[in-house]
Amino acid sequence: MKICGIISEYNPFHSGHEYFIKRAKQSADVVVAVMSGHFVQRGDASVADKYTRAECALLGGIDLVLELPFPFCSSSAAFFARAGVDILSMVGANMLAFGSESGDTGRLCALADRLLSASDRETDASEGSAAAHFKGLLDSDAERLSPNDILAVEYLAAVRERGLDMSPLAVLRAGDGFLCETTGASAYASATALRKCMQDGNMDALSGYMPTACYDGLCRSLSRGEAPASIRHAERAILGFFRLTPPEALSDIAGLGNGLEYRLCECAKKSETLEKMLSLAATKRYPDATIRRAMIAAMLGVRYADLDSGVAYTTVLGANERGRMLLASLRKSGLPILTKASDIDALCARHKENERAIVRQAELSARADALYSLCLPNVGAADRYIKHDAVIL
Repeated sequence: MKICGIISEYNPFHSGHEYFIKRAKQSADVVVAVMSGHFVQRGDASVADKYTRAECALLGGIDLVLELPFPFCSSSAAFFARAGVDILSMVGANMLAFGSESGDTGRLCALADRLLSASDRETDASEGSAAAHFKGLLDSDAERLSPNDILAVEYLAAVRERGLDMSPLAVLRAGDGFLCETTGASAYASATALRKCMQDGNMDALSGYMPTACYDGLCRSLSRGEAPASIRHAERAILGFFRLTPPEALSDIAGLGNGLEYRLCECAKKSETLEKMLSLAATKRYPDATIRRAMIAAMLGVRYADLDSGVAYTTVLGANERGRMLLASLRKSGLPILTKASDIDALCARHKENERAIVRQAELSARADALYSLCLPNVGAADRYIKHDAVIL
């Protein structure tokens, strides 16, 4: 069986994603998406909860949606990519599809080889921007890697590092640029622009850029006060945490150290808003996304050991009939896959040899869900997602 894997955020799901999935399905029997949970790689809350986004992915053509768990979903590109590739390997994916601004698979593979051979390869967030990290791999100072290509190189490096038989499929990005904040320039708007429309309350602007069923699902989430979520809604909790926590207690947090923990705490004391705190804290070495990831890691107690230990398990967020058939075969293999977050004790019983790592990942996941509940327009209960069922279509 040809299983194509996609590492995704779908934040939110739009017509460009639907186009991408159609391309992947031309070469595969089943398409599996490993999708970020409630926090995303740029260091923010996802605009809609993971089950709403999983349903959109299924409606857009995905067969099985598995969670890219916290803290990996909100970490630097290397950890994000490794975790996604490890989960796809777990389900037997033999193809990896990814969006690319260049569409040049050969060049991306060559850069992945350079990355792996670099003697000073590091993966921690203290390095600053991913673009700066990759600069040394390029042929000239004038070259730049765009965001999707940076992730593509990390995906390919993770595949090579693990010796996996997972062929790459680079899908050339169609439509507006990755960070374009406006709509109307093409048939495919960027997720950045669509998030901005949601945050501005302009839902009508989204309707032409996503499948109708996905748009309707997002509108229902908005009507319930469950979207658009944003870390800004947890502003007072974040400012309070950094004002009251001694910086020396944060020195071993992933992304902090080297004095950044002192900078964050001082900036919190000087700021009336989260936006001001982030603006004061950001530097060339520590750009906005790096600061945001470190901020979330600090609030939830994430340490480098948590990232280095890798993914202990994944959770099924949604499946259609084809995805359920694949899932049934995976269960027979005894893989660490949860169908409901509350079944963690049963998973530990089946995998006693890895119980400690499973319990730690579950603890961090529960903390992430609790923080996410503060990021909703209408604050929710901390444990509202623990007993949530997977979406079945």
